[in-house]
Amino acid sequence: MKCKKPVLLTLYVTERCQAKCGFCNIWKKENPRDADPEQFKEILKEARSLFGPLFVDFTGGEPLLYEPLPELLKTAKELGLRTSVTTNGILYPQRAEEIAGLVDFLLFSLDGTREFHDRNRGVTSYDSVLESLKKARSLGEWPDILMTVTRENIKMIPHVASVASEFELILQINPVFSYFGNEGLTADDIRLIDEYAVYSKIYMNRAQLKLIASGGNRSIDPRCRAVSSQIVIDPSGEMLLPCYHKAVDSIPVTGSLEKAYRSSLRRWYEKRQGSFDFCEGCTINCYFDPSFEYHLDKLMVSSLSGRAKYAWLRYGLRPMTQFFRRMKRGR
Repeated sequence: MKCKKPVLLTLYVTERCQAKCGFCNIWKKENPRDADPEQFKEILKEARSLFGPLFVDFTGGEPLLYEPLPELLKTAKELGLRTSVTTNGILYPQRAEEIAGLVDFLLFSLDGTREFHDRNRGVTSYDSVLESLKKARSLGEWPDILMTVTRENIKMIPHVASVASEFELILQINPVFSYFGNEGLTADDIRLIDEYAVYSKIYMNRAQLKLIASGGNRSIDPRCRAVSSQIVIDPSGEMLLPCYHKAVDSIPVTGSLEKAYRSSLRRWYEKRQGSFDFCEGCTINCYFDPSFEYHLDKLMVSSLSGRAKYAWLRYGLRPMTQFFRRMKRGR
């Protein structure tokens, strides 16, 4: 099975971040950049015309540090695009009304207990996340909680699951990948994470867990479809190839996203995606999550079953629960 069009447009709207997470290095950039909002609006419009109603992830850095974010979100929604924003929650209480109703998938990062989370993030933000969750729910938003799981906090999953349960939200497990000097997860870690799947409102892509357990991507027989499945644009308006974390080349998209997408250089990388030496053992979630649906195998089936569970939790179980609660109150 081969999908001809990308399903994800990843826009790095800013490289600025007020946190100092141990598993990330973007905050270390000496001259962090912000995107030109007018340029990114044009990219959104052309992407919609070229690829249809794809998914747009507005990321960074910390995306809420980017002042024009609501403008871009509004443009995306007017174009019929689905939107996603992941935030550390520090600024959300101040900017919540600006983006209310404009984000289809809003995620708040929470890594464990208060002590661990604040130490891991390099800034006091645990209470900000809780405040953000309360604010979001008061506005009728249904955010997810995103937990980046490392060897250090893996046993804190029940704690974060309890926070998600308190707010009636879904917890997404995001396994750390061995990059930026991070220590990746072991097979024993994967088995432990799998045991926590008994919690009914935890979502994890088991295909990702299987990929990690098997040693990650194999450059001789690549599973990665990073170039096919998504388009990654940095703040300067450059399409990064083959991916953000291992960018070797870039193509300016100003004036014509189509020209950049159909260029011989992008096609060259698409033919070789996942096969470079630096692709060996890679497990970077943001590339594999969409990649699993580009090749018919057991990982694809596992990924789709996980998505089915998430869809049930978000669009089936939650509305049913709310309906019966309203019925009970009406008696």
